[in-house]
Amino acid sequence: MVESLQRDANTTALWALARLGTRHLIYGPLDSLVPAEEVGGWLKNLLGTKLPKHPASDYVLTVLAQRTGDRGRDVPDNIRQQVIGRLRRSDESETLLPVLEHPGTPLPPEISKWLHGEPMPAAGALLADQTGIVYAEPEQ
Repeated sequence: MVESLQRDANTTALWALARLGTRHLIYGPLDSLVPAEEVGGWLKNLLGTKLPKHPASDYVLTVLAQRTGDRGRDVPDNIRQQVIGRLRRSDESETLLPVLEHPGTPLPPEISKWLHGEPMPAAGALLADQTGIVYAEPEQ
């Protein structure tokens, strides 16, 4: 998929790559994440690709390089630093860089909406009912 982005980096493909390589799962076991070393390779390829001038280009880099504080999920620091260097030139750097620099910083609402289709709930817990449908329970 990353190789096809070098030929045609469109926003749909960038979204799909972000969904596949996210460093945080909404649900499921952590071992279902794509390994950090592999995502690091994707980032190297993306950094060497002429990406479209579209917010999705910055968003995919942010999602893939997001810092979790977990060595098993975080991409190598040298690659994250390259992403930070590229995003410093972005119009949205003020909201994107904290996600890469400070573990536990949530994705900005615009990235969450782009990635998940709607913004994540501001408060409450995500729960699954008997059928596996995930919903938000309001904070009491």
